[in-house]
Amino acid sequence: MLRLARVVGLGRAKELALLNDHISAEAALGMGLVNWVVPPAELDAGLARVIEKCREGAPTATRHTKRLLHESFHTDPRAAIDRVVADQMDCMRSWEMEEANRAWDEKREARFHPPRPPASSGRAARRAGDRDG
Repeated sequence: MLRLARVVGLGRAKELALLNDHISAEAALGMGLVNWVVPPAELDAGLARVIEKCREGAPTATRHTKRLLHESFHTDPRAAIDRVVADQMDCMRSWEMEEANRAWDEKREARFHPPRPPASSGRAARRAGDRDG
């Protein structure tokens, strides 16, 4: 309910909420209530495609993008710009940027999954291994 009027407009939101009529998948798609419509038999394959597409993105950039989109409804535009700049700097310093640059140089797709472990855990594991052997 909270975002219904923003998506379909106040008049259509009232119609949907008060009349309680069923709508088809195609009508929901046309109103912007859903992003995709697939036949029931293709649901698993369609979902797998969406998940794979989401996994192709860099995790840091994806996290910032999701948060910025959610905050866009209640954040002052000037503050939002400052947040975008800070988030872009964070992305530029991330391991994902290193991977993207390496992939560009090697003329291949960047691989962001599985995510690289934080550097500290790698050093700790090496130190523990040095003591054992």
